[in-house]
Amino acid sequence: MNAIILGGVVPHVELIEDLKKRGYHTILLDYLEHPPARPYADEFFQVSTLERDKVLKIAQDRKADLIITICVDHANVTMCYVAEKLGLPLPYSLDTAIKTTDKGLMKKSMMEGGIPTTPFCILSPGDPIPEDLSFPLVVKPVDNNGSKGVKRANDRDELARYVEAAFAFSRKGQVIVEGFSDGMEIQVDCFANHARSHVIMTRQKLEMPRREGIALQSVGSVIPAPLSSENIQEIGSIAERMVSVFGFEHTPFFFQAKMKDGQIRVLEVSPRIGGGLSYKMLKQQMEFDVVNTIIDSYFGNIDSIKIQPKDQCMLTNIVYASGAVFDHMEGIDRMIEEGVIESFDLMIEKGKLMGEDMDSRNRVGAYLIIGRSMDVIRKKAERAYENISVIDSEGKVMQRGDICYKGGC
Repeated sequence: MNAIILGGVVPHVELIEDLKKRGYHTILLDYLEHPPARPYADEFFQVSTLERDKVLKIAQDRKADLIITICVDHANVTMCYVAEKLGLPLPYSLDTAIKTTDKGLMKKSMMEGGIPTTPFCILSPGDPIPEDLSFPLVVKPVDNNGSKGVKRANDRDELARYVEAAFAFSRKGQVIVEGFSDGMEIQVDCFANHARSHVIMTRQKLEMPRREGIALQSVGSVIPAPLSSENIQEIGSIAERMVSVFGFEHTPFFFQAKMKDGQIRVLEVSPRIGGGLSYKMLKQQMEFDVVNTIIDSYFGNIDSIKIQPKDQCMLTNIVYASGAVFDHMEGIDRMIEEGVIESFDLMIEKGKLMGEDMDSRNRVGAYLIIGRSMDVIRKKAERAYENISVIDSEGKVMQRGDICYKGGC
């Protein structure tokens, strides 16, 4: 049996190992020459997961029995395209994949389906920017990966600049401008099984400091999110609506939302697990083996979704760096030995030039912290921050300490 894996990201290491245990010959595709998961696969092709017909040709040549991706957003479209062409198992339709990767179509679907979200407009090159917009606003390419081109605009001058810049990141040539929601940002991790939703875990997202020119993205999260029973009930209702609106059959999905004064506004939804350490967090906090469950779900082999929440708190911290060539990390092994952090996942390879724009491309890695309480978590986070360094090719410290979590959530 042959399995095509789209994307060589860290979580796909566990996916590849699980597939091998099931007897699959694993074939990894990624546009990078040396992605983190490459050493674990039986075969590797350096090809972009966005090039659907190239991926289709490889799947045909290798007589693929399965094509899969669990945490690479835009690879979902390629996965469904190839699976539908070849009659392979898939977790949802190509139409669903398109609706959940094009932010314009996603917002329209949420509005029409009664999912609470923010007002928005979609712009193409040359379109005038509406005059009646209320600031602040968020600018996004409709089809970007990660946080590239995502900015908060506080006035019309910033809006015009950010809209123009965002077009450069959109393959479709469209930009979405939406109302900015203040308040606590949460992520809700769910699993759809037989078209019914199951809320698995909630987390509070930690945001970067708001400064002109900084992309809007997270520096980590804390689990569980501080939610009331009423909040949890409403979140469950929203998750059920999403399954119906987007046609989720058997797939993990998560949505990000803002909460203020008891009101929830959904920002985005995606039928996958989150990147980074999400797969580890789900296993360690909820005893839910999401990777194994995803593979089973492709073949309809899940009777029920079972979780066992642990009485503990967790934190992930994403380490960023900019303006130099990455060489290595320092302090990681000692922090693990001392029990300050549980694990660290490196997201880039030695020799990568880190640009000045602070978006997902500037993520060096992420570490996980576990504690009995948030007080313990904060103290461990402070110690980790003081002892973990990103070193550039000249031996200098290069991490961006101003946007790393320091235990002050």
